[in-house]
Amino acid sequence: MTIINKYQFQEKTILIQPNAGKAGAFQFDLTPQLPESDVINSIEVKTYGSKRVETTLVLVNGIPTCLENVVSVELNYPGEGYHGKHKITFIYTTTGGIEDEADFCCVKVTDI
Repeated sequence: MTIINKYQFQEKTILIQPNAGKAGAFQFDLTPQLPESDVINSIEVKTYGSKRVETTLVLVNGIPTCLENVVSVELNYPGEGYHGKHKITFIYTTTGGIEDEADFCCVKVTDI
């Protein structure tokens, strides 16, 4: 049986606990998803918790940046009501006209 990873990034865990504010910046290189010499010219970052509920406004701090296809994201502890795993989705457009998205799992919000 072949298991296919549904995420574009190797699965890892970023742990966010109480008192985390502006944690990071965590960096995600989107270059492997792009044709050679293509460059991202716009990026949107969204996060989703359990049951695919969007959590961007409470989990992501500020506006993520993208430099040379590397996206930098700062995270905040969103509160006890958001404990659990969150997926980060990167929605991008390139100078070559590609519109696509890439996913990272997972950000774990907890108070351990």
